[in-house]
Amino acid sequence: MDGSTDFLHLIANNDCRVLFEKGAPAGKLKRDLIYLTDHTGKALTLSTPQGYRSSPVELHRSIFDDFLAASLIRQDGEGSDDKIMFALTPDGKARGLSISYDEQAQIMMWDEPYDDGRRSASVVADGISLAEAIRRVMAMPAAQRSGVASIGTHVRLYDLSLIEAIYRRSDFPAS
Repeated sequence: MDGSTDFLHLIANNDCRVLFEKGAPAGKLKRDLIYLTDHTGKALTLSTPQGYRSSPVELHRSIFDDFLAASLIRQDGEGSDDKIMFALTPDGKARGLSISYDEQAQIMMWDEPYDDGRRSASVVADGISLAEAIRRVMAMPAAQRSGVASIGTHVRLYDLSLIEAIYRRSDFPAS
């Protein structure tokens, strides 16, 4: 795996983070180390069917810099003097996800909050394609669109910021 597109797909489809560990003099390492982690910060391990394993999965500095410049990643939480965690932006996630627009989807809208502040959501459209669900949400007036909880498929939930980013993808079907 050496292309930026390959890394973007890996990060998005596996909900990975990017950990930047600074080298000397700020950190304990001899050089900066940039690698993929799960959401808890544990280094990602790649495995082959033959049983070979590779960990950590390093991200080339040039690809990391490109991701930052293109606003595909942003700092996730507070960093320390020697470690900074990054996560995909909604645009980065939308570009990296493998999406089947024909997949069956449902649109969920937020209900009025309960007295204790908790909220629930109701299905307002079901059994339509993901592409059609995204088109319907994007056709809503902004005030109504802000009430969208998610679009759900059997694979994942898409929140509003991700829906808007997917709608801007060059491969999004026009009709």
